[in-house]
Parts: sequence; C-alpha cells; structure tokens
Amino acid sequence: MKLNIHYMNKITQVDTIVLHSSLDLNYIAKLNSLKRLVSNRVFKSCVAQITIVEELEILKNHRNLKNITFYNNSSSIPMIRVGMIPSHLVSIESDLIITSIEPGSLPQTLQSLSVMEITGPIGIGVFPANLNTLSIYTVRKKLEKEVLPISLTSLSICSYDHPLDPDVLPQGLIEFNFHYSFEDLQFGSIPNSLKVLRLGHYYSQHLNPYVLPKGLTTLMMNENASAIQLDSFPNTLTELHVPMFYNKPFPVDMQLDNLKYLRIDYIHPPVPITNLIRNVKSLHLLFHKIEGETSLYDTAIEYLYLDRYKSFTLELATIKVGFLPKSLKKLRLSGVDFKSSDVIPQSCTSLTTNIKDLDPDLVPSNIKFLNYKK
Repeated sequence: MKLNIHYMNKITQVDTIVLHSSLDLNYIAKLNSLKRLVSNRVFKSCVAQITIVEELEILKNHRNLKNITFYNNSSSIPMIRVGMIPSHLVSIESDLIITSIEPGSLPQTLQSLSVMEITGPIGIGVFPANLNTLSIYTVRKKLEKEVLPISLTSLSICSYDHPLDPDVLPQGLIEFNFHYSFEDLQFGSIPNSLKVLRLGHYYSQHLNPYVLPKGLTTLMMNENASAIQLDSFPNTLTELHVPMFYNKPFPVDMQLDNLKYLRIDYIHPPVPITNLIRNVKSLHLLFHKIEGETSLYDTAIEYLYLDRYKSFTLELATIKVGFLPKSLKKLRLSGVDFKSSDVIPQSCTSLTTNIKDLDPDLVPSNIKFLNYKK
C-alpha cells in the first residue's frame, strides 16, 4: 500500500510519526518534515529537500530516505569531499555549481545524479560504478576516456565546448541528450549500443556519414541542424524528428524503411519526403503545415496517422485529392480535414477522425469503419 502526500503539506505538529512497515510513501518534502517519519521500510518514492549542507549530516541517520534534491538553489558546494554525502543515497538532483568532486566521495549506491555545472576537471573514479543516469547542464573541461562509468545507460549534457573523442562515451549507453556543441561528432564518438539520440536546439554541427551507430532507433534534431547527407541516418531508425524550419532536400537515395514516426514541420516541395518513406508500411506523421504540390501517393504506406501539431493553431490542415498513398488501407486524421470524397483512395476501408461533425457526403462508400477519436 502506498500513501501519497502532496508536497505542499508539511509535518510540523508532531515530533514522530510511526508508519507501518507495509506502507510505502510518495512524498517530496524538506528534511525537517521527513525526518519525523519512522519506519523500517525504505521509501523509494520519497525525496528529501536539502536546504543547507549541514542537513547532509542529519540525513546519514535516516537510511530509509534514498533520494535527495538541493532545494531552491539554497546551497553551494564548491567541492564534494569524501564523507560529505551519505553513503546510502540512490538519487541526487541539484542545481549546484560544483568546482570538483573527489574520487570516492559519491556513494557507491548512487544510480542517478543531476547537477547544474562541473567547472573543474573530472577524474577517473569520480562517478560511482553503479551509476545509470547522469545529467550535467554544463561541463567546462574536456571529458577523457574511462571517466564515465560503463554502467551508464542515460546521459544528458547541455553545454560542452570540446571535441567528443571516440570511446569517451561508455559502451552500453542507450540514451544520449546533447544540446550544445561547436564540434562535429566524430566516427566512434557514439557507441554502437546507443538507441536514442536527442540533439538540442543549439546543436548546429554536421552529422557526417556513418557517425551514428547502426542500431539507433530514435533521432531527434532541432532547428539549427546542418544539411542532412546520404548515409547520415542508419536504416534502423523507427522515430525521426526533423529540425524545425528545415528547408533542405533529403538525399534522393536515402530511405528509412523501418520508420514508424516522423515529425516534420512542413510537408512541401523543398523537402520532399516520398523517397525517405517510400517502403514504409505504417507511419505516424506529425506536422505543422502542408504546402504546394506535394504527395505521399507513390509510397507503400497502408496505415497512416496524419497528426497536426496542436500547439500551433486550431485551424485544420486540408489534404487534397492525390495526396494520400495509393496503397492506403487505414487512415487516422487529427487536426486534418478534406473537402472531397475523392481524397480517400478506394483501397482504404477504415477512417478515424477527430472531427465530430464530419459531412457524411465526404466519406466514400469504400469506408466500412468510421470512428471518432479526440
């Protein structure tokens, strides 16, 4: 059984509350409240908010509290030293700017670490061997080989102004969020284990051919990305987010046959996507606007979900005759309408739409299944 307490509620009127060992607790609160709870159970969903560094010493006596966050930017730790951090912690989240971390000062039990900035060099042995998730907003000094533990599966770095040398990222990394860099990724920079790569708004470097690993399944790019080259994308991609306002054509011979989800702002002639998805059978296509004489007619798509961004406008996008794939069997539309019964090809037998008052005269006779879905 789990007890959920809203973070606005504070425990102040009693010195001690004894909880039954079968009761789990979901509560984010200052240590002053959480330290009053007594239980033999480890509270996996509790987060203790640390307001001053001295509270870390108090926390050492509360081993059932495994997760902490440094609250309201109230503390600064120029250097993390051995013995400062309680040895039983599993997760640390903070907006601290840290000058350096002594090797062995972070608990070996630590699985998740988030800090705002590390200004000094990061040596081998700083990060514990069991760390799974690491997020650092700014890394000032160059990362060297063997600094990141081989246990790491998720890494986020917002700002990093150095080359990312081959073999710096651990073999075993699955997810990498990389937002800002002046340096191109090199061959060998990204481990073959990586499945998800998110390049942020300020990543404006080239994605050279064969840099991305062959097993990558998700690639998210933002508006400052450079021209996409042939062999930049592995054919294993199932999800692709094309940069916002991207206006350069894809290489003619680039085909992503395993693609299931494509996000692109504008479906228009300057960025034809037909060759890219020519052999795809099922596709969720998220877009902002359809412009000009563009078409998905010559693709092999049998199931298509046309989904317009909800955040841009409440106006519907309109598809014309000849736009939809000739092989289409099932169609779902969200934020999209059509003005003629000839828009939907004869091969299509199922239509799902979020338009409640769709004119029945626009629905062709070949549609056997008509569904409404928000």
